[in-house]
Amino acid sequence: MSTLPILDRFHLDDMTGGDQVFERELLQLFLTDIQTQLAGIELALNQNNPTELQRHAHQVKGSCFNVGAIALGTLAAHLEVQAQTGTTQTWGLLAQMKMGLAELQTHLARV
Repeated sequence: MSTLPILDRFHLDDMTGGDQVFERELLQLFLTDIQTQLAGIELALNQNNPTELQRHAHQVKGSCFNVGAIALGTLAAHLEVQAQTGTTQTWGLLAQMKMGLAELQTHLARV
């Protein structure tokens, strides 16, 4: 996907104080929310709605950077900028975000 880290473990450890149980709970909530937000992005794209696209992209960006999902958060930031300019033809970015989420889920399953 990119040369950016899939997950910044140092950031996540700092955020959770190294509490593994809290980390797992936080990541599970994150993954559930991201699925909902990606569905919102897809709906906004289908409806050609840059306002909703920007809102969902912003939420994904914030959630990702909060847990240290740097690569996925960066894609969301790019999508947010595109939506701010009124562009809703960003299906390629959504596809990259879905691949990034799959990579993150694979990464988390290994750790």
